[in-house]
Order: sequence, then C-alpha cells, then structure tokens
Amino acid sequence: MIFKVFGDLHGNTPSIKDNFDAIISPGDFSATFSREYKFKAMRDSKRLNKKVNWKSYLNKEEVKKILEKEKFSMYKVLNYLNSFNKPVYFVPGNYEPRPNKLNKIIKDFPNLINCHLKLIKLNELNIIGYGYNTHPEIPQNKKDKMIYSNVLEQDKIEYKKNKKILFSLFKKSNKPTTLITHNPPFKTPLDIVLWQGSPRYNEHLGSVLTRELIETFNPIVCCSGHMHEHHSSYKLNNTLCINPGEKDCLLKINGNHAQANI
Repeated sequence: MIFKVFGDLHGNTPSIKDNFDAIISPGDFSATFSREYKFKAMRDSKRLNKKVNWKSYLNKEEVKKILEKEKFSMYKVLNYLNSFNKPVYFVPGNYEPRPNKLNKIIKDFPNLINCHLKLIKLNELNIIGYGYNTHPEIPQNKKDKMIYSNVLEQDKIEYKKNKKILFSLFKKSNKPTTLITHNPPFKTPLDIVLWQGSPRYNEHLGSVLTRELIETFNPIVCCSGHMHEHHSSYKLNNTLCINPGEKDCLLKINGNHAQANI
C-alpha cells in the first residue's frame, strides 16, 4: 500500500502528481497567524516561570479575527485533501479545534478519517492515531516543571488516560500497525528544535507517550509532524519514524516492511 504523507500544511495546498492509495497527515492544517504571539508566550513563560496565554497580548476582537482567518485556511486545506477522493487518515495538531467540534467539521469532508485515539482496520494493516500533543506529556526538566506546575496534575491525568486508551488499542491490533502522531517520539533526531529563533532552541520536545508506544509495541512505522525543521527518518527499535516537516514523502508498506523516500 502506498501512502502520501504530508507534513504540517499550515494553509498550503501543494501540487501533487504522485500515484498513491491513501493520504496520511499529522495535522496542523490551518495557517499560523497566531504563531508570533504563541512564541512570545513561550519566551515569557520561560522568563517568568509561569505559563502565559498568547491571547493575553491581544484584545478579544483581535483574537477573534486571527482565529477566523486560521479557521478559513483550515477549511481550504481540508477541502484540498478531500478533493483527491482517497482516504485521508489524520490526527489533529495543535491548530485544530477540540474533538467534538472537529468531528462536526469533518462531516463535510467524507474522505477524511480522524484517527485520534482510534484503531482503524484496513485490509493490509491497522492504523492507530494520537493527536494534539505538542510537548512531553510529563515535563522532563526542572524549568518546565516550574512553568507548568499549576497544570501538572491535570497533565498527568490526561497522560494516564490517553496511555490506557492507546495501549488497549495496540493490544487489539492483530495486523502490522502504523502509528500516526502529531508530535514525534521524545528524545530522537526528529524532535529536537533546530530553529535558533525558537525560545526552545536545541531542546527535545517530543512525545513521551509516543516513544513508550513504539518501545512497547513496535509499530512498523510512526508518521509525525509538528517539528517543521525536520524532513528525515529515524529507526527507533524496529519502528521506522518519519517526519516530513513542511514537505511530503511517499511511504510504501508491504506486510511488516515500510520504506519512505525521505
């Protein structure tokens, strides 16, 4: 089976000429009009040792306009992916609305299949998805533990809940399994921040849970995004981990073998 794997599209609709059976997307469909404020919030969070909300820099009307522009660009990308008339297996990123709202939106796009916390059974293989995550579920350094201390307990609860669901899905999967995540596995070449303009430059910000899933269940491939500066692959145990960054690649899966032109 041949998949076209996109990185974070962020409002872009690139021309595609490849032949493929289905699409895989790690989310982040909308353009990044709020990005400068989110990065400012990250810098201030690090400086003040407390979490800062990006919306605090703007008034309600300004926030509303940005969110409307991002919503419009998201619909454009969803319509583009749907137009190929092939299955689109995706997980939501950090720019997508929460599950209930998102599931209502994608009803207008019949080829889109939200895999977040689901087991999707195909003829040749199974797909399991884990979206939304943007950083280690449990802070991995003292600085982050201080910054996120007020939400740490809630994060631990969310982590345990998602871990229980995902471990259960993997135990039910009786075929070669592809894992789709928004965030790459933690502490690999795919999750380190290489952009020097980032307030988290040179830090590993991948998903701890994604790494646990790979080390425990050895899916044949893990497709991620989120880290735009990467367009590469990495073998973690027996799992081929790929991150197309802001680009794309072809992924060929035949039984327990996966190969990506990345």
